[in-house]
Amino acid sequence: MEFSRLSTIRNLLEMIRFSHTLFALPFALLSAALAWKQKEEFSWIELLGIVACMVFVLIWAFSSSTCLNRIVLLTVAYVGTVAYRLAKLMFAPRAG
Repeated sequence: MEFSRLSTIRNLLEMIRFSHTLFALPFALLSAALAWKQKEEFSWIELLGIVACMVFVLIWAFSSSTCLNRIVLLTVAYVGTVAYRLAKLMFAPRAG
């Protein structure tokens, strides 16, 4: 049971490219740290907001790219089918 949960979590993180968020997060936190140093005040709410935004943007980007990929694939498949049928009609042997 425990292995199944870990496997599910791992598959989910691989699917949404969690590694990209881990790569971008230090840059966002460094920018926040510089801003906090400038105003001389640390805010836990801002830190939580930054982390939440990074995760939500990651999920939104994955969902959007998946949706766009499906639209493109369906469009290409439809156009390919129409082109095949037209070619079949145009180059079909004619009786006569």
